[in-house]
Amino acid sequence: MDEFKIIFWIVVGIIYLLSKARGKQKKQFDAPMDRSEPTPEAKPISFEDLLREIQEAKNPKPPLEQKPVAQQPSSSRLPKPYDYQDFDDDLEEEEKKQPVKPDYKSDDQIYGIYEEAKKQAFIRPSLEETMKVEDTIVRYDQFQNYKKEKLKAPGMTYLNEFNDPEGFKRAFIMSEILNRKF
Repeated sequence: MDEFKIIFWIVVGIIYLLSKARGKQKKQFDAPMDRSEPTPEAKPISFEDLLREIQEAKNPKPPLEQKPVAQQPSSSRLPKPYDYQDFDDDLEEEEKKQPVKPDYKSDDQIYGIYEEAKKQAFIRPSLEETMKVEDTIVRYDQFQNYKKEKLKAPGMTYLNEFNDPEGFKRAFIMSEILNRKF
């Protein structure tokens, strides 16, 4: 048992030493790459600057000739005028021009009938005032014919015989029929 512990720790030590050696080798290879990084003295170059340099290298510019600078912008650069309409100018005139909505209450009779019925509703006696309890017809059995009859299950008669003490003899015979020995 002690031998296995010793062997285990030796293997762990060897793995540790190998990993340290590999780490040092990687650092040695990474050191030359660190030189390419800008030093704190050098100004970092932005992406836009790099892109501009690449485009200049692809398309060299011809020598610049001095062109006379125009004092006024050209007509193609001016914004195009658009139609502006002020809707607040002639509100009174527009209101007068609006068609007059027809008065449906004066044209149709149904509104007059409705208003008359509302006025008479307070004059007429209510249902509670006109109804007498003696006038109501009371028929208790009038819906008796519409009731569904409960159908008895076929096994219920046999179950009642098993529960009935007087029908014990029949229940015993039924149990012998149902539980045959052969």
